[in-house]
Amino acid sequence: ALFLLPSFSIYLIFTIGTLIYSFILSFTDWDGLSNTFNFIGFNNYVKLFNDASFYNAFKNNIIWAIISLLIPMFLGLLLAVLVDSQIRGENLFKSIFYLPQTLSFVVIAVIWSWIYDPSLGIINTTLRAIGLDLLAQNWIGNPNLTLYSIIIAGSWQLTGYAMVLYLAGLRGINQELIEASKIDGANNWQTFWYIIYPMLRILKMLLNQYLLLQDLWLDHMERKT
Repeated sequence: ALFLLPSFSIYLIFTIGTLIYSFILSFTDWDGLSNTFNFIGFNNYVKLFNDASFYNAFKNNIIWAIISLLIPMFLGLLLAVLVDSQIRGENLFKSIFYLPQTLSFVVIAVIWSWIYDPSLGIINTTLRAIGLDLLAQNWIGNPNLTLYSIIIAGSWQLTGYAMVLYLAGLRGINQELIEASKIDGANNWQTFWYIIYPMLRILKMLLNQYLLLQDLWLDHMERKT
């Protein structure tokens, strides 16, 4: 308990404390710069819910949060299972898929800006080369595609991290349990669904929290840029 006390104290102060303080400030007219502020009750919330753009922003954030969690979780698990099957070049695959996680947000933005470029980007260039000119889009400039284009870019960065964590979890499972299930007549899918997948639940919870925090950070950085 004493070992966890410093970390828990930091968490309480800088996470829970700031959330509570921000919630209190939401009932004031503080502009973020002045030294004084006045209590105004629910006025800020009334303005917020009467702002038409709020509902669109809220919807986009919900879509962002859900899809940005599901894609890395699913692809990360799929890649981990493939790598865990002892394929040749395992280390190369792990390095390739984990590489995006080591890149900064600025580098990720530059790479995907080039990929999405409407004139010279690899997506539109490929579509035109195979005669599918009508499918070429302004992937970032089109309001209907912008959100999903950014989600794909963010998921590309996070999938490798999910894969590495899942792979560690898979290799930490007692192989005797898997062998016992096969002796009992379970096929590969049944072994995975009823034995392996449930044993990854704690890892899934931790990964969900990490990915959600990363999504919030990426969303914040995207707004700044």
